[in-house]
Amino acid sequence: MSDDKIDFSSLDASRDVRRWERMIARTTQRAMAARAQTTASLTIELARLSWPLTTAAAIVVAMALLLVGGTQSSAVPGPLTADSVSEWANTGEIPLTADVVSLTGDSP
Repeated sequence: MSDDKIDFSSLDASRDVRRWERMIARTTQRAMAARAQTTASLTIELARLSWPLTTAAAIVVAMALLLVGGTQSSAVPGPLTADSVSEWANTGEIPLTADVVSLTGDSP
């Protein structure tokens, strides 16, 4: 291994000042031309950037609706009677424990 310093001056792009200035001007010109071609307004940019948040909110709402819909009582509306039991048997519906207990008159 050598302790001699390595000369990196040949890699310096700004060494040739005119070439360096032309390169910067060309890059700036291409960037400005690309910017001029886009007609996106602030509203469009915000909408484009906010789609992940909107998607996440839609998923949360869908899950909440599924959970709320799944916890509603499937019992026959109205007072619970022996007819309710036969209705459950005919439809194959599984009654909630609280509904069965309310038929017997016992408190849980």
